[in-house]
Amino acid sequence: MVLSALVQIALGIIIANLYEWLIHKYILHGLGKKKKSFWSSHWRMHHKKARKNDYFDDDYLKLFKGWNEGTKEILSLVLLSIIQIPSFFVFPWYSAMMIIMALAYFLIHRKSHLDPMWAKKWAPWHYDHHMGKNQDANWCVTFPLWDHILGTRVRYINTKKVHKDVCESVVKSKNAVYNINYDIVNELNNDRRAGSSWKNDSVQLDSYDDRVQLEHTG
Repeated sequence: MVLSALVQIALGIIIANLYEWLIHKYILHGLGKKKKSFWSSHWRMHHKKARKNDYFDDDYLKLFKGWNEGTKEILSLVLLSIIQIPSFFVFPWYSAMMIIMALAYFLIHRKSHLDPMWAKKWAPWHYDHHMGKNQDANWCVTFPLWDHILGTRVRYINTKKVHKDVCESVVKSKNAVYNINYDIVNELNNDRRAGSSWKNDSVQLDSYDDRVQLEHTG
């Protein structure tokens, strides 16, 4: 009985993580890059906001306040959890772990996009997914098991490339750069950001150029 429960729990974790990889790659991006797709907002809005606002996405502050990415994510995860209910009568621990992993996905994803510094420390693979040069990599959110197995774990944060990109963004940007923990950026940008906080700034999308995303998709 105990062995069976442990095996079911392990399978639940592994399979749920594989679902993350498959759904993110083939649905949220594969279909999401098609303008008329139901999932297109993942690419057009979620990735755009994260890219424009140093990974921060204010949709996760507005749950059930409109048909935004945060609300759509919750409802999708609830639907996936409901689908697991029939298997509960045969493999209860597996089914329960799949539902727990769905909850963990949402909590980690939401926390990371509301607290980029937390994401850099505790979910760097997802930070890399949004802020790295190649946004078609690093598909897992809770932990990057299947990214490592399938060779899609591409590191960006704490590499020479991120330091170069940060320095270039400071030189090119007319606005203050917030929440980037590098001494060179702090030194260059200290005067402009005095008394400001990125958390208090409204999300600005008007000046976003879609070509910026295209050049970062590899």
